[in-house]
Amino acid sequence: MAQRRIRASEYVSEHRRSFAASVGFALFMLCCMLTIWGGLPLLERTGLTLLSLLAWCSIPLFATIAAALFVLAYARALPPSVALVVEVLSRPWVACALIIGSYIVLALVGSLSGEAAACAFGVLAGGGIASLLMRWELAFGALGVGEVVKVVLAALVVHSILFAVLALAPLLVLEAVFVLSTVGSTALLCFFERTGRSGAAAGEVGGCAFRTAGAEEGAVQDSGKASFRLDALFKALRNPIFCVAATVFAVAITRTMALQTVPQMVAAVGITSSIGAAVTGAVLVLVLVSPLGSGAWVRGPSITSLYRIMFPVIATALLVLSIFNGTELIVTMLLYAAFSLLFAMIMPSCLETAQSEGVEVRFAFGVFAGIVYAAFAAGALASVVLYHARVFDAPIPLIAALLVLYALSMAYAGMQRREKPQGERDAGEAVADAAGEAVAASDASLEKRCEAIVRRFELSPRESDVLVAFAHGRNVAYLAERLCLSENTIRSHSKSLYTKLGIHSKQELLDLVEEAGKGDCG
Repeated sequence: MAQRRIRASEYVSEHRRSFAASVGFALFMLCCMLTIWGGLPLLERTGLTLLSLLAWCSIPLFATIAAALFVLAYARALPPSVALVVEVLSRPWVACALIIGSYIVLALVGSLSGEAAACAFGVLAGGGIASLLMRWELAFGALGVGEVVKVVLAALVVHSILFAVLALAPLLVLEAVFVLSTVGSTALLCFFERTGRSGAAAGEVGGCAFRTAGAEEGAVQDSGKASFRLDALFKALRNPIFCVAATVFAVAITRTMALQTVPQMVAAVGITSSIGAAVTGAVLVLVLVSPLGSGAWVRGPSITSLYRIMFPVIATALLVLSIFNGTELIVTMLLYAAFSLLFAMIMPSCLETAQSEGVEVRFAFGVFAGIVYAAFAAGALASVVLYHARVFDAPIPLIAALLVLYALSMAYAGMQRREKPQGERDAGEAVADAAGEAVAASDASLEKRCEAIVRRFELSPRESDVLVAFAHGRNVAYLAERLCLSENTIRSHSKSLYTKLGIHSKQELLDLVEEAGKGDCG
C-alpha cells in the first residue's frame, strides 16, 4: 500500500511538472509571438511602416537572438569574468526584466524617435528571449525526449489558440498580456527548474550549470567531458538545420508579402497562421497519445520526415500563388504551420543529439537555434530589399514565391544528396550496413522489452532513462554525463527504480529485462 501511494505521488508530481512546463512554455511562446509576429500592434507607438519596422526592429531582434544563442552555446569556453556576466544576464528574472524593460523604453521614446526605439526594443528583447529560450531547453533536460515532444506540441497548440483570440484585441490588452505572459512563463520556468533538482546539488540548472569564477561552493558544474564538437553536431543535425532554416527564411518573406499585399488584414494574417499552427500541432499531439504513439513515434516525428511531408504541399501552394492572386493568406498559413511544427521539434532533437553524440545540450541548441534565427534575420533583410529595391519588372508576389520555392528546394535537394544511393555503396559499406542493421535490430528488441517494463511498472521518464541505460550496460557515470545531471541525481532515480521493480541489483534488472522478452512483462 505504501509503495502504491509513493507511485501515485510520483505520478502526480511528474504530471504536475509536465503541465507547468506546457503552460509556462506556451506563455513564453505567446510572449515571442507578441514580440515578433504580433509586434505590429505592440509597435504602434513608433508610428513606423511595416518595412521600417522590419529594418529597425525585426532584423536587430533576430540578429541579437542569434548572436546571444551562439554566445550561450560557448558559455563554458568564455573567460571567467565574461562567463560570469553572461550567467547573470541569463538568469530568468533578469531576462524577464530585459524583455519588459525593452517595451518600457519603446513606450517612453517611441513617439520621439521611432527608429531608435524600435532598434532598442529589438536588441533588449532579443537578449532576454534568447536567455529564456536557452533556460527552457536546459530545463527540459530533466524530462525524457518523448515527454519533451508532447510538452512543446501542447504548448504550440495553447499559445496559437491564445494568439488567435488576441489578434483583434486593443493595444492596452495586448500590452497587459505581453507583460503577464512574460512574468508567468518566467515564474513557471523557475518552478520547473526548482522541482527538477530533487537529489541534485544547488546551482544545477536544467541539468547544466554555467561555469563561472564565482560559483557557489558545492554547486554542480559541467563535467567538461562533453566537448564543443562541431563535426559531430553537424553530422547529426545538418539535415534538420537545412530544413528549419529554409522554412523560417520562407516564412519571413511570405508573411511580409501577405502584410504588404493586404495591409488592412493584419489581424487575418495572425488569426489564419495561428489556427493553422494549432490544428497541425493538435493532430500530432493526438497521434502521439494514441496507440500509434507507442511505436516508432514514441520520441516524436523527426524534422526531416515532417519536411518531406510538407514540402510537396507548400510547393504546390507557392505554384498556385504565382498563378492566382488573393492566395497569400493560404500560403502564409501553410508555411507558418510548417515552421511552427519544425521549430517545436528543435528542442527535443537537440536533447536527443546531445545525448547520442556526446555534446553539451547548450552547445547543440545554441548552434542550431542560432542558425535558425540568423535565417530569420536573412529573410527579413531579403523582404526589405525585395520591396524597397524593386529591381525586377515582374510582380513582387511572383518574385517572392520563386525565392521561397528556391530556398525550400535547395534545402530539400541538399538533404536528399546526402543519402547515398544503394548502388553506389561498395562491398565494405554493405557489410557495415548489415552489421549496423543487426545491432539496430538487437537494440530495437531491447527497447521494446524496456518499454514493456515501463508500462507495467508505470515508471517516470527519468526512471525509464535509467532502466534503458542499465539495460544497455551503461553505468551511473555514463548516464550522468549524457543527461548532464549529477551522479547523486542518477543514483536517486536508480534507487527509486529498484524500489518500483522490487529488485536489489543491476543483475536482477537485466534478468527482468530478459524475461520481458519472453512475454512475462507484456
